[in-house]
Amino acid sequence: MLSNPDVQRDQGRKRDVLKRVIAYQTLGIDVSRLFPEMILSTNTSDILQKKMIYNFIVFYAEQRAELAIMTVNTLVKEACDNIDPMVRGLALKHLASLR
Repeated sequence: MLSNPDVQRDQGRKRDVLKRVIAYQTLGIDVSRLFPEMILSTNTSDILQKKMIYNFIVFYAEQRAELAIMTVNTLVKEACDNIDPMVRGLALKHLASLR
């Protein structure tokens, strides 16, 4: 559902899908195969969605080490280029959390 263009356009539906993914992660279900879609989903202006995506990325970055470099580049871009100080701080916090 994350790669569905209709879900990408509708921020409410996208937030619901992200909540479902995080709920599965919390229950212990392996959702690491969604790592690339979650990285692509960082292109949003909703701070709640960014928090959920960043937490997911940090949680699975060790298991998906080959894609972790994409995560680093994305977080550095968010920390440097974003106007919103909350997003910059959030990106920097999660960048420092990566191993």
